[in-house]
Amino acid sequence: MRASRELEEAQARTEKRLDELADGQREMQLGHAEFERDMREAVARLCDGQSRLQEGQIALQKSVRELAQAQARTEARVDDLAQAQKRTEDSVQRLAEAMRLGFARSEARMDGIDQRIGGLERTMRTEIGKLTNLFGQSIEEIAMEVVPFYLAREEGIELVSELRRDFFKVDGQEFEIDLAGEGRRGEEKFLVLCEAKNSIDIREVEDFKGTVAKIAASTGEHVHAVMFSSRCARRAEPKARELGIVLIPWEYRLES
Repeated sequence: MRASRELEEAQARTEKRLDELADGQREMQLGHAEFERDMREAVARLCDGQSRLQEGQIALQKSVRELAQAQARTEARVDDLAQAQKRTEDSVQRLAEAMRLGFARSEARMDGIDQRIGGLERTMRTEIGKLTNLFGQSIEEIAMEVVPFYLAREEGIELVSELRRDFFKVDGQEFEIDLAGEGRRGEEKFLVLCEAKNSIDIREVEDFKGTVAKIAASTGEHVHAVMFSSRCARRAEPKARELGIVLIPWEYRLES
C-alpha cells in the first residue's frame, strides 16, 4: 500500500512537472512568437529605413547631378564672360590705339597746316616787301595814285582836293582815315574816304563801313567809301557791294 501511494505521489509530481514543463513551453512559444513579431517589425522598420535611405541617396545623387550641371553651366557662363571681357578689352585697346593714331595724325596735319600758314605768311610778307621795294612806295602811296584815276575813269568823280591822311573826331572818339578828300560828279559833291590795306576780308569791310557811317553822321556829308588792297578775299567783294563800298582792284596800279 505504501508503495502504491508513493507511486501515485511520484506520478502526481511527474504530471505536475509535466504541466509545469507544458506551461513553460507555452510561455516559451509565446515569447518566441513575440520575439518573431518584434523581429519582423524591426526588420520591417529596417527595410523601410533602408528604402527611405535609398530614396534619399537617389535624391542626393540627383541633387549632386543637378549641382554638377549648374556648376558646369556657371563655369561655361564664366568662360563666356571672360571671353566677352577679353573681346571688350581688345576692342578698347584697338579704339585707344586708333584714337592715339588719329590724334597723332591730327597733330601732324595741324603741324603741317601751321607750317603752311607760316610759309604763306612769310611768302606774303616777302611778296609785299618785293612790291614795296619794286615801287618804292607804301600801300597808301600807291592808293594815292590809283584811287583818283579809278574814280575819274570808273565813277566819273573828280577830286576837288588832294587825297591825304586825315583825322575825324566823332563824339570824343578820333578816327584815322588813310586817304580823305573832296570830290564831285557834276553838281553833286562827295567826301571821299579811302582805306588802304595790304589785305582785306569781310571784317575789314564791316569795320570800315562802321567808321564811314559815324563820320557821315557827324559831318552831314555824302560819303563815297573806297577800299584799296594788294590782296582781297573773294568773300569780301559781295559784302562790300552790299554795304556800298567800292573795292578798287590791285591791277589798277598798272593803269594809273
